[in-house]
Amino acid sequence: MEQKEGAITMISHIEALSDKIDTVKSILSGMVEPTRKEPGCLSYNMYQNQTNPAIFTFIHEWESEESMNAHILSGHFNETAGKLKDLMAANPDFSTYMRIV
Repeated sequence: MEQKEGAITMISHIEALSDKIDTVKSILSGMVEPTRKEPGCLSYNMYQNQTNPAIFTFIHEWESEESMNAHILSGHFNETAGKLKDLMAANPDFSTYMRIV
């Protein structure tokens, strides 16, 4: 899919505690469908690292920075963050990108 001009890609990495991988996977999986229905969401995909299954990565594309920020402020995002609070091995890593080529 061709990215729209001005669209933003976010890549998020979340590392679960080693004994909480299945719990974290279940919680994170619950984010996918509600997020895909959000205005401005172009794609939202979840991946699990094959070398270290405790690491989950989301690659998501948004029409604009405003739509991405609305996602971060959404109820389901904040509810999920609360559930994950004591289940992560490290703070999540969020990086944003704009396609240049």
